[in-house]
Amino acid sequence: MSSLEVLYINNFRNFSNQSINPSHKINFLFGNNAEGKSNFIESLYYLGHNKSFRTSRTIDVIQFNKKEFQIAAKTKNNTIKINKSNTNFKILIDDQKIKNSSELSQIVPIQLITPDKGFIVNGQPKQKRYYIDWGVFHVKREFSKTIIDYKKCLSNIYLLAKKNQKDQLEYWIEALSGYAYEVNKNRVKYLEEIRKEKDIIVRFFQEDLNNLNLDLDFKYRNGWSFNQNISSREEIRDSYLSNIDYLLKNKQFQYGPSKATLDFVLGEKKENFLSRGEQKTLSIIFWLTQIVHLMKYNKKPILLIDDLVSELDDKKIEILLNFLQKLDIQVFITNIKESEQFQGFENSKLFIIQKGEITEK
Repeated sequence: MSSLEVLYINNFRNFSNQSINPSHKINFLFGNNAEGKSNFIESLYYLGHNKSFRTSRTIDVIQFNKKEFQIAAKTKNNTIKINKSNTNFKILIDDQKIKNSSELSQIVPIQLITPDKGFIVNGQPKQKRYYIDWGVFHVKREFSKTIIDYKKCLSNIYLLAKKNQKDQLEYWIEALSGYAYEVNKNRVKYLEEIRKEKDIIVRFFQEDLNNLNLDLDFKYRNGWSFNQNISSREEIRDSYLSNIDYLLKNKQFQYGPSKATLDFVLGEKKENFLSRGEQKTLSIIFWLTQIVHLMKYNKKPILLIDDLVSELDDKKIEILLNFLQKLDIQVFITNIKESEQFQGFENSKLFIIQKGEITEK
């Protein structure tokens, strides 16, 4: 993945016909509240995911009185264009239409840090699963299809349970067990791999967190009862089959990958006892760990950080920016005001956003 060399936004939120040439390193975007900083981050997220992180409705992001929006970008190797209305969309990569958003995500891998989406530390299990699966997908592309097949199979089973059609359940449970096994296996392998990168990131934040010899750790709970070890497809199938009475009564399974989560601890403190500042700092450490790991696969995610100063003091910001400067990735950071700590970074650029207009400073 090459960094974005040109970015064009039209009729998206409050942006009309805006074009910038960002730095391949750190890009700072300043502006008062309600000027469009988060809208800008949202447009970049859309470029990599074909969806928003703030709304599920396309109409919400299309500018008032407009029928569609356009987002386009050029990298060293590709040209990407998204045209989307409330009823139709078209994604072009090098002028070739694609239907699968996963192909778009492979070309423009984007990692997001924003209060709007929440922190992974002390976040909801669904949010934690999203970030795990994001990482697995970018190191193993076929994982996307496995997740889709797993969810389709699970939906079929829940539909049968609602109709009380017990005679077909065993067939679908057999299929579901294979997908569930693959999902769990890939998640476990991925988390074992990024655990090796974790300590590298933590060292950069040691001074930030009271000079403690941090024992930051995370534990994957696979979604089965008492986190039982699931080592084979047969064990998963037997677990599901023993759970059929619960399924028919509650119209959902009690166990499985859709119930999985991550537990974070700092020393002896569980994540729910950490301050908001600690939760954000540790969330950033986890996200950066994912990015460093992907770089080993010759992938360079674009990092989006919205509202940098929220719950981070000057020291935390300094440590974070110094670390980002060492990474060979493209970063977009929004903040309300300029300050000296955002200056002097090699190959960085500063932009001002005012009433939906972006100006390079």
